[in-house]
Amino acid sequence: MPEWSVVTSTVVLTAYSQEGRINEAELLFHRMPTSDVVSTTAMLSAYAQSGHILKAKRLFERMPEWNLVSWNVMLAAHTQRFHSLEAKSLFKSMPVVDLVSWNVILNGSSLEEARQVFEVMPERNIVSWNTILSSFAQHGHLEEAKQIFSAMPEHDLKAWNSILSGSANFENFREILRLFGAMPARDLISWTVLLAANFQNGFVDRATKILERMEQRDLVAWSVMLAGLAHSGYFHRAIETFHSIKTTSTPDETCFVLALLACGHAGRVYDGYAFCTRRSRADFHSSYLSEPRRS
Repeated sequence: MPEWSVVTSTVVLTAYSQEGRINEAELLFHRMPTSDVVSTTAMLSAYAQSGHILKAKRLFERMPEWNLVSWNVMLAAHTQRFHSLEAKSLFKSMPVVDLVSWNVILNGSSLEEARQVFEVMPERNIVSWNTILSSFAQHGHLEEAKQIFSAMPEHDLKAWNSILSGSANFENFREILRLFGAMPARDLISWTVLLAANFQNGFVDRATKILERMEQRDLVAWSVMLAGLAHSGYFHRAIETFHSIKTTSTPDETCFVLALLACGHAGRVYDGYAFCTRRSRADFHSSYLSEPRRS
């Protein structure tokens, strides 16, 4: 049945898009004998998500009809590329908008514009509240962020992490501890913020214990640990930590640079030389010293 062919092709096209196989998605779309607004919107979304904004615009303009999903895909594509003027113009030209549309334009607005958009939104959900909270917290407006947090009808983990990170930027250690203790649940972001806060306030041993308590550790957490140790003057421990990363992760270039700097400050020239000579960009992720050299 032709209808089933379109549905099947659309499903496969969407799968290609999610896997980042944009060329195969494009080829499949052009080979489809017929297409409808759903399949065309799927291709539109594939272009937008992969950063092909010009192709997305051309396809959007050629569409015989648009549904709300099509409009929202193009709106999100412009905001993700920081095309604020195009996003505003598109939003104003939309025949109908929904909560998704409002949240997209809210997320793509500057701080002051976001405040105005948030105030005129006909309805809000947790995404709306988290977006405005994150905007104020990230821009250093902690008091306003606290007011928003208090006004929120509910708090999810993202909201807690936003206010926790905002407090960390002000180095308000007691407030960070209070917020962390009040959180009903915590994730890797929460623990990493607490880890960084302890280093910022000079609690190196406490930070080390926090890292040991963390059930998960990503390269961001490891980088915070390396940077914290190095900036606190614990260069040898930083090098030891670099070699511990292999138990859970593969060190990236940030970790490598931090370890190299620690070698220089610690006077461990041999280790630093070995890092440089035994690692190349091609095999960095698969070859590094198994044990640190003691000085």
